[in-house]
Amino acid sequence: MARASSQWQTFHPARPVLLIFTGAHAYISPALYRRESAVPTWNYSAVYVTALPQVLPAGEATMQVLTQTVQAVEALRGTRWDTAALGGMSASLERFHHIAGDIVAFSLQVATVQAVFKLSQDLPDQLWKRVHDGLAADPKSAQVARDMAQFR
Repeated sequence: MARASSQWQTFHPARPVLLIFTGAHAYISPALYRRESAVPTWNYSAVYVTALPQVLPAGEATMQVLTQTVQAVEALRGTRWDTAALGGMSASLERFHHIAGDIVAFSLQVATVQAVFKLSQDLPDQLWKRVHDGLAADPKSAQVARDMAQFR
């Protein structure tokens, strides 16, 4: 987190923080239901995590978190940026260390995890299929349709 942000200053090891991880979501038009009593709604998935935060000391602990985070995220990319390559480029390595001074690293001890899914799972099969097919036909909502099928 940026050191300039005041948010990290509110962290206290005994006061839980809430993290919200959202998945795909989509508006459900009443037109998909094809019945008079329908109202607009939303399908979504999310995970709520409460955790106890611990601010880590500046310096090596922060660099370790930054390096591990960059490596984990870069591993998901086709073309990767490798922090190890910075060792041969002293200007870049110096810049990376300088930027690290503007970062506050922290750890989280997870206390609770709650997954929430609203994916039309309560609908009868025929109605569920209309909602699913309507979402599947829209590229912006297709992931929600795939999630609906997976959890049906």
